[in-house]
Amino acid sequence: MINDKKKILLVTHSSLEYGGAEEGFDDIITYFGEKESKYEIWSMYPIGPRAEKYKSLSSHSIVYERGFLPVSRRPILEYYGFLKSIFSVRKVIKNNFNGIYFDACIINVSVLVWQILFLRKYTSKLIVMVKETIYPDFLRILLYKFINKYCDFIYFVSNSNKNEYELINKSDINTDMTYSPLNVRFADSVSFQEAFKTNENILKVFSSEVKSLKLICLGSLDERKNQMMIIRALSILKKSSSIKLTLFLVGDISANPDYVENINIEIKKNNLIDDVFLTGNLSKSEYPLLLSQCDVLIISSTSEGLPIVLLEAFGYKKIVVSTNLRGIDSVVIDGENGFIVNVDSDSLAQKIEYIYNDFNKLDNIRDKAYETYLYYKKMHKNVLNDLENKILEKRYE
Repeated sequence: MINDKKKILLVTHSSLEYGGAEEGFDDIITYFGEKESKYEIWSMYPIGPRAEKYKSLSSHSIVYERGFLPVSRRPILEYYGFLKSIFSVRKVIKNNFNGIYFDACIINVSVLVWQILFLRKYTSKLIVMVKETIYPDFLRILLYKFINKYCDFIYFVSNSNKNEYELINKSDINTDMTYSPLNVRFADSVSFQEAFKTNENILKVFSSEVKSLKLICLGSLDERKNQMMIIRALSILKKSSSIKLTLFLVGDISANPDYVENINIEIKKNNLIDDVFLTGNLSKSEYPLLLSQCDVLIISSTSEGLPIVLLEAFGYKKIVVSTNLRGIDSVVIDGENGFIVNVDSDSLAQKIEYIYNDFNKLDNIRDKAYETYLYYKKMHKNVLNDLENKILEKRYE
């Protein structure tokens, strides 16, 4: 019997539970993995909480050691480690794909540089997703030239990154936008109480008669997510005003213990122990519940693609305050559907105080945010069909 299934290789950088890129890959492998009659799915991923699901949706799965080009400016040793990883990536690919040829290979993030380089010869179509903004600028430009040379089609989560890529390579052929899946569900008081019944701090905040502006920041606690900027902004406001604020920092606290320790030192030093809560990782069912009950999402990062939590916050009609980053700047329009601040604590403190004082006058911004959410939700439905069409095309024009 002739096997006429399309053979597809799906490659990702992470099997972690959280992250917009992780959600996007989960969506892709689920979409193609459930079409067993049409596709033979091969997958390649690091070990992590989602790994078992990826394995169950694949005919063949390959686990490799996690590693990729640093997204933001990092110490030189991290770049050296990335360069050294070329040998292990090449070995994994050679050992597992020798004699195999794929109809298409989809690489979930462009920072998987060695995978792009070595998998080119194993596939007739190489499709890559650009879901991050690389810094410094010269490195991002080099990456765009590299993927232009090796890839057949490129999807971007950010329109500003797409425009920059097209300008650098003097072409808009074979580029398009991709949109993340959105998980917005509202919580009633019963489900919220049940979800957090073992977390006294969270329940105490929401049951208190003392009303506060509730801020939330989601992401692993590290230098790139830059939560220290929020802590220092709260410290400024603690000293200069009488406004009541509560901050939830939601995300992994184990990956960068030195940074987390410095966060805790800053909290204690500025008498913020009763105002700031490090929740650690919350489950996929818990964090949307907490987000839905907070007032303001803060994105304090120094580098991002397009954080999925930003669009989810828009879906809950929450006020979003973000640092001024490439990628986010094409979605958040300052003063229209959210607020943009500089990457400094003074700028953030001023914006938080403004929101606190004018909170009940910002309905227009909430409505515009929700309109933005609906637009991206609608566009996401078209992406998987478009991706499938790209795979089925006989060639690219």
